[in-house]
Amino acid sequence: MLVCMTLLFNSCKKSDETPFTSYFRSKLDGVPFECNSGINIISTGLVPGVLEITGSWYQGNIDIKILSGVSSIAIGTYDIEHATELISCQVTINNYTYGAYCGFIADPGPHGKGKVNILEITPDMVKGTFEFTTRDSIPKNVTDGAFSIKRH
Repeated sequence: MLVCMTLLFNSCKKSDETPFTSYFRSKLDGVPFECNSGINIISTGLVPGVLEITGSWYQGNIDIKILSGVSSIAIGTYDIEHATELISCQVTINNYTYGAYCGFIADPGPHGKGKVNILEITPDMVKGTFEFTTRDSIPKNVTDGAFSIKRH
């Protein structure tokens, strides 16, 4: 009877693991925002070395792309001003897209400045930070960016 009660008690025990919650947040010209929909990460074996992170909130959306040209994206800093890969950081507000990028064949740049730091990358998630200043007639400053996104 003691064995049965022990088994019953242990089988009803709650898991210590908390469910993973993705986040993608930053400040746009000093005003904090957090994406509450469309948070997604695209990293596919079809095109090696591609990482795209997207998210939306009530005023717009944000999109960060790194195309490294090698077999996979690694932990490290990807700097727009000193890039050896294609990097694109864009924020869209009221249907107007502001961007900072480097590495496009037709217009290699750099255009704008900033960096994306990949802090952790596993088969299940990607975690990092980012900041960038767009190169537009009215530049936008995206600061204090952070993301931790579950891969699907």
